[in-house]
Formats: sequence, structure tokens, C-alpha cells
Amino acid sequence: MSNVDKQKRGISFKDVMNEMMEEALKVGYIKSYVKNYENGYPAHDPNQFKAPLKITFHDNTEWLVFSTTSLRDRIKQQYWDAHHLKILNHYITRAFLVYPDSIEEKEKNLFVAKNEKINTEEPDKREFCPLYALLSQESFSNMLEEYALQTLGRGKQKDSKGKNFEKRIATIMTNPHNLEKWKNKDSVIDGYHYTTFEKIVNIIGIDRTTTTEIDATTDIPKLPSGGSPKTDVLIKVFFNDGLAKNFTFSCKRTDQKSVSVHQYKADTFADVLAPDDDELRRVLNAFQTCGNKRDMVPEDAQILEDKLQPLIPQLCQWAIGGVGGEGDPNVQWAHYIIAYDDNTQEIVLHTTAEYCKKLVAQKAKAFRTPFSWTYQGDRGTNIQLKCSIFL
Repeated sequence: MSNVDKQKRGISFKDVMNEMMEEALKVGYIKSYVKNYENGYPAHDPNQFKAPLKITFHDNTEWLVFSTTSLRDRIKQQYWDAHHLKILNHYITRAFLVYPDSIEEKEKNLFVAKNEKINTEEPDKREFCPLYALLSQESFSNMLEEYALQTLGRGKQKDSKGKNFEKRIATIMTNPHNLEKWKNKDSVIDGYHYTTFEKIVNIIGIDRTTTTEIDATTDIPKLPSGGSPKTDVLIKVFFNDGLAKNFTFSCKRTDQKSVSVHQYKADTFADVLAPDDDELRRVLNAFQTCGNKRDMVPEDAQILEDKLQPLIPQLCQWAIGGVGGEGDPNVQWAHYIIAYDDNTQEIVLHTTAEYCKKLVAQKAKAFRTPFSWTYQGDRGTNIQLKCSIFL
């Protein structure tokens, strides 16, 4: 890459980082941010030390954010600026150097090695550095989120992370840098969480030469019953022949091995799975009353297990994607699954059909189904299903 291209890529990534700050501001993670922050010592140049971004949280803590696409890109200058800006402004507690998610593996390894060197627990190997960490865009985004939500309880943190992950996916898919980089195969342009964008366009199988626009929203209408649809993000792709197509995604973000995926009344289970089977309806309601298999009459538990066996594929499609239930199949049924592991920061995508096949293939759980059966809230009011999330 020429020096001109490197400069263009650096400018492109700075634009992307500014967009990240706008998103953090929109969801309430930060109070404000300043681009091109400058400061200096008295009786000297008041703008001597510089940082591309300074963000302020709601507790008035401030962070500096430097960005680069190459570790060799003036890192000692960034050390120098970070060191003095932290001295000059005591509200600044951390400084970061952020690099693109889509950076080449060889370059990424250099960043990882440098970060390990400045954060090692071995003093004689630790490098003095005023930066708190060198992080990918994804890792920095999560660290910013963790700090912003630290005062909330675990339940509220999980809820906020889940909802904002859905918004992040919608923002990724509508980001113009991502579309331009993908369509033109342009290595000079840096995208907004571009690796996630690329995974999504790959799984839905659209052609870069015929795609003209991508729109995405988390504003999905409620089901006719008033419940929530399985679709969390609706992606609409426009093509050069004037046609458009919807792609619907359910988003699961967790640090656990299994999550709740479905919750309805026993009668709704019966209505969807086999509306004319009165015996299935009866034993489903018997389970709902008990709330667990062990408290059921053993004969009823066996009947429910037997009745469910031919219905497992249908149950999986409904529980995971809403398929076969109420709502608009093109908007409210989720035909793709996005699973995000908070422990590894890995994102995994499946079609709903593939996801269900993998669920069925694993070791059976309650009633020889792929699900754990329980309830939420008051016993006797609903049936909740849980299943493995990372397959």
C-alpha cells in the first residue's frame, strides 16, 4: 500500500471512529465527545498535544482515543501526546489506541503482541506506556459499553447489551463505508465493524455487482396478539433491477451456554403445533400447571414426550424463528440467527433451518426435545423453552 493509500485509509478509519462515537452518544453510553482534542502547558503552545477523540462519560470520566491502521504509524507520538494530555487533564483516566476489525492478520498480531507487552504481569518485561490498551474496534466498543453500564445490575446490563447489539447490527448494515468497501473490494476504505458486515452479506448470499442499497431497522411491529416477533433486525436489500428483498434476523447475545428462546401459554403451544389434538393440549397444560417434568403425573409426562416426537422439527422452527406461528413471515419470522459470545467476542451466523438441524442433532433434553422446559414468573402461567446458543 502506497503512502497516499495509507493516508486515505487512516482518514477513513477516523471517520468510522467518529461514527462509533455518534452511536455511543445515541444509545446513551457517553455524555459527549470532542474531535481533535488539544491541550498544552502554560507559557507554551496551548495546542501542542493532540488526540483524535476525547470522550466524556456521564460520571465525567474522560478517555482519549487514538486510531491507526498500522502499528508503525507514529506510535511514539501517540505515547507522547497521551502521556502529557493525561497530566494536563486529571479527568482523563485512560487512553486507547484502536485499530480496525478488518486489519490484516499479520498486522493484527503485531498489535496483540504490543498490547501484551504493555499489560504483562511481569514487571521486567513490561513496557512503559501511557496507553491503557491497544484494542480492535470490536474490543474497544465492548470496553466502552462495559464502563458505561457498570452501575447497572446484571439483569439490566444484559437487557441493555442485547438491545444495543441489535441496534449495532442495524447500524453496521446501513453504514455507507461498509457498502462501498464491499462493492468495490477497496482495501483503502475501512468499515464500521466490517467483518460482521461481511459475514452477514455472505450468509444472505447477495451479489455485490447487483446490490445498490442496504437498509436495516430494529423497529419491528408487534405480533397481532401484542407479543414480540422473533425478528430483531430487518435488513432490506435493494437491487439494480428495481426489486428489493427482506432478510430477517434474530439476535442472541450472551456469556452463557444456553438462553431462553421461547415463552408462550400452553394453549398457544397446542394451537401452533396441533390444534385438533386435545390430548396434547391437556398434557401441555398439565406441564404448565406443574412448571417442571418431575412434578407431573408420570403417565402425563410420557404422553407429552411421545406426542412431541413427530412435532420436534415444527417446534424448533417456531421456537427459534417464529415459523408457523402468527405474524408476517417476511417481516416477523426470523430466517437467520446471529449469536454473539460475550466471552470470546465471536459472532456466529446460521440460517434458522440450519440452527434447528444442529439443535435436533445434539443430545436430547426434556421430553427428548432439544429444549429445557421451565417457566418465567408465576408458575402455571406459561411455558418457557431454553436451548444451546453457540453450536
